[in-house]
Amino acid sequence: MTENIYLNARAADKAEDTALADFLCYVNGGKAGSEFTQAIDAETKRVTNDEDWRERYVTWEMDLKIIQEDAEKKGEKRGEKKGRLAGKKEKAIEIAKSLKEKGKLSDSEIAEVTALPLREVAAL
Repeated sequence: MTENIYLNARAADKAEDTALADFLCYVNGGKAGSEFTQAIDAETKRVTNDEDWRERYVTWEMDLKIIQEDAEKKGEKRGEKKGRLAGKKEKAIEIAKSLKEKGKLSDSEIAEVTALPLREVAAL
């Protein structure tokens, strides 16, 4: 599970918690003052200078983009399929209503012609 937490880094001077104030100050471009922000700063510098890490990160971003695009395409295909099926059913109902109005076919014949369930045709 992912949680997003939004912080206003410019509000460092208004934070009651000194650790939070130091973190917000650091995020806002200030110096790393606490042990925690110094650890973050050291790790940031390490990965910034690590060519292998940067390459893995870029590759991960590209892979993530491909996965997202594939998921979108799958979703679009599912939506199109559902839409086509719904359209076919609407058309079948329209035809069934028209045939019932003409009164020349029985409900079972209309159900056979339209591929609608007999109960559905009878309810029209």
